[in-house]
Amino acid sequence: MSEHPAAASAIFHARVRADLFGGSLSQPQVDGLGRISGLCARAALSLEQTAYVLATVYHETGQRMQPVRETFADSDEQAVARLEHAWAKGQLTWVKWPYWRPDPQGRSWFGRGDVQITHERNYAAQQDKLRHHPLRGPSVPYAVHDDPSLALDPQTSALIAVLGMRDGDFTGKRLSAYINDHKTDYLHARRVVNSMDRAVDIAGHAKHFEQALRSAGG
Repeated sequence: MSEHPAAASAIFHARVRADLFGGSLSQPQVDGLGRISGLCARAALSLEQTAYVLATVYHETGQRMQPVRETFADSDEQAVARLEHAWAKGQLTWVKWPYWRPDPQGRSWFGRGDVQITHERNYAAQQDKLRHHPLRGPSVPYAVHDDPSLALDPQTSALIAVLGMRDGDFTGKRLSAYINDHKTDYLHARRVVNSMDRAVDIAGHAKHFEQALRSAGG
């Protein structure tokens, strides 16, 4: 943002509060906005790429801007129960097998995070990636395969979300393929995370975040 960070932050929060958060922002939402946008800057994302990451987290967390469990459950047990119920009713038609069921060590591989990772292989890949990553501070946990609940740590979750979108971890498609010096394709950038599910809505959120960042001198 601008060279006056407090003033820039106030402008940014005023814009997103009005345009995206129904007129009010909680402290966890403020914290999440700062956490994600700050890491985007450290990861050398452009203003437009930052806007799209913020829009994605806004959508994926149900506007909470804090890491969540799949189904927005309050506990692992509740997440598993909700997924089992949906599976039994035939509502998860895209799911080939119930990946959320605990393994022999009691670990469940349902979605967690600002941008949720699922399946054991993806937790393992993120643990390997974050272990020695230069953007991970020494106090930030990384062993999400050993302990999947660590994917709910705000700093760990931000790394997974921001770096994952930048590097193509989720679908093999990088954010820079859609948002770069030559184009800003907020609509098709959804392919970085989840095909074209809710792509129109998230593109609209990204435009609001972009306007807010620009107003703040981003």
